[in-house]
Amino acid sequence: TYINIHTSKFPEGELRGTLTNSTG
Repeated sequence: TYINIHTSKFPEGELRGTLTNSTG
């Protein structure tokens, strides 16, 4: 859910960076 909210707020490019940070 945490990532989902960010994805909606931040753009594709921005959300992409967050996703990688979470997984990494």
